[in-house]
Amino acid sequence: MKKTVIALSATISTIILSSGVEARTALSARERCFQIGQPVPGGWNEVLKIKPQQALTDKPGALVETIGLVHGAKTTHPPLNYYNQFAGAASYIPPGDQEVDNVVQIALVGTSYGTDTGTPEGIYGLWTLGYSLILEPEKKGKIPGGQIVGGKRFKPIGNGHDADPPKETLVDAPVAEISCSSF
Repeated sequence: MKKTVIALSATISTIILSSGVEARTALSARERCFQIGQPVPGGWNEVLKIKPQQALTDKPGALVETIGLVHGAKTTHPPLNYYNQFAGAASYIPPGDQEVDNVVQIALVGTSYGTDTGTPEGIYGLWTLGYSLILEPEKKGKIPGGQIVGGKRFKPIGNGHDADPPKETLVDAPVAEISCSSF
């Protein structure tokens, strides 16, 4: 009887200490594209492409390098478009976290040099962009939905505009997965 209790106790300890549940993929390592907000005919529309460097699991503490590219365009006169690249990291936020939980959160930052209007007549300066992309974990290869929050900052540089104040824009919009062929 004593040997049976010890053996059972050892078996239970082994089961508890070794995770019987495999970590699931929360975000696969493939390019994914998202429409930011609702498309506006003729107005500014933005599409985001991300590429995790490897698959992200739902294991707490997992971290994956992620790169991204946003493409913004408007077709009304004058037609304009831009591309901004990002670097960042993705992690899975498990249930019970004090922040938004049971999500994939991707921090993306980037800078670019350009104009405030996208035209040669515009004021040149530095764009600084920082986003938190919050996605529901992948289900059957699809991302059910998400949100992007953050901001854009434009600081005029040169041509007598160094003392001009920066312009800041906040971003808080839903994202929907789209085909990357639409990028």
